[in-house]
Amino acid sequence: MTLVYYAVLAIYVVGFGAMMVRLWHYRIALIEQIVPGRDPFDRKGDFFFDTTRFTPAGKEIHRKTMSFLWKLLLFALGVPILLGILSVFPSENEKNVAACNKLVPADATIAGCTELLSSDNQSSHNRAVAYNNRGLAYIKTGRAAEAVKDYTSALSVDTNYSLALVNRCRAYDTLGQYDRAIQDCSDAIRITPNLISAFEARCLVYSNQGEREKAIQDCSVALTLGPNNPTAYMTRGAVFIDDENVNAALADFERALKTEPKSIVALIGRGTALGMLGRHEEAIRDFNQALILDPSFWGAYASRCDERNRSGDFDDALSDCNKALTLSNNDPDILDTRGFVYLKSGNVAAASRDFDTVIQKRPTTASSFYGRALIERQQGNEVAASADITKAKALKSNIEVDIARYHLKL
Repeated sequence: MTLVYYAVLAIYVVGFGAMMVRLWHYRIALIEQIVPGRDPFDRKGDFFFDTTRFTPAGKEIHRKTMSFLWKLLLFALGVPILLGILSVFPSENEKNVAACNKLVPADATIAGCTELLSSDNQSSHNRAVAYNNRGLAYIKTGRAAEAVKDYTSALSVDTNYSLALVNRCRAYDTLGQYDRAIQDCSDAIRITPNLISAFEARCLVYSNQGEREKAIQDCSVALTLGPNNPTAYMTRGAVFIDDENVNAALADFERALKTEPKSIVALIGRGTALGMLGRHEEAIRDFNQALILDPSFWGAYASRCDERNRSGDFDDALSDCNKALTLSNNDPDILDTRGFVYLKSGNVAAASRDFDTVIQKRPTTASSFYGRALIERQQGNEVAASADITKAKALKSNIEVDIARYHLKL
């Protein structure tokens, strides 16, 4: 409730009490102005509406009393109506809380949470949640490093905030800091042993590290804890994608969509699996549906860019990648994808710039090292190409399988 609301409520309580006291005084004054010989409390007439029992002075007091009664009635009815109107309109703090908790759109979430955090009258719990939610919004806009800072701030307020640990685990995974990611997810599991999201997140980290068996094990635990949990199916589906087990991935994304038909992540995952199976039109349809559900979700543009690139639709692919880069604040993974669009379409210089930028920003991206090696070998720089290939394989042992989807060879 707003400060105005409580101020009006206080005025109402005090004012109504004062008016009742004044009405009592009027009643006493009227009793003193009864015509001699009349009983002021007889039942033949009403005390307030029968004026024949009053002296001329009493009749004047009676007139004032009746006027006051109307004012009292208006006050008694009007103030509650005003309070009802005020309760409908949220305060600025309530608006910020709503924006911070809604998480969509990301910019509104960041603004709402920032306003909350600038206020000194927030509880420790609210501050921790605000940091966590702003971190989630930063992730949506491709600002993983800023998200890590916010999750860390949330944990400084509440050291046992398991969800903040899981979210920081995901952010570290995005940044390629896998050891830190695994530590955070493991700490979350230690604090909350049955936390499904912690097993899901650690599953993805292990997958990105190339630890497929550990990844599948964690995803299976998540599915044991929540057999109908769509997120667990989506996570395992992503691991199967990385492991080239495309049919198993497709089955998991299908299961997720049965439970959550409008899941953008599941639609993108299924679209990716369909694309890997050569079902181009179905894949594009899933990406289009994801963008209908959330036109600002850059991951859908990035996935559609990649699929269009694989099918040779370079102009539309480039348009999608550029849109994704704008929405994601130049996420390195999308720069990597655009690099392959440039490479396949023959713009080697632009491809080289994108790969160099990715390697500088996120030196754990195996595909950018491999893409740069392809360019270096084309240019006859065998020493540099071999060094980049070695680095790419060290980061991801089966990197050739990923590159083969673009129909590119060394």
